[in-house]
Amino acid sequence: MEAKTKETPPVEHNKNDDDDDDDEEMNAFFTLVRNVRDAHHYQMMIESQDTKEKVAMKSTWTPSFQWEDFAAEVPPNNNTTTTAATSLLPASSSKNNNDE
Repeated sequence: MEAKTKETPPVEHNKNDDDDDDDEEMNAFFTLVRNVRDAHHYQMMIESQDTKEKVAMKSTWTPSFQWEDFAAEVPPNNNTTTTAATSLLPASSSKNNNDE
């Protein structure tokens, strides 16, 4: 005994329905692509603004220095009393001042 299988009758498709479905799928796909592209551009814009803000930010503490901060300590000389300013003069000019 052979089992008889029922064949399903061919379904008549309306080509307009298929085209509408395809159009809807394409529109949905391109909408997704457009949204991804817009999100990427938005993210790039935010990152560029962040870098501009970082460059524009200034330090909260600005160091200030005085000349005395860099002056070397002069060891005391037992023979003469000198100040830091006279110790920076060349040796020949200090001898000329003593001769006068």
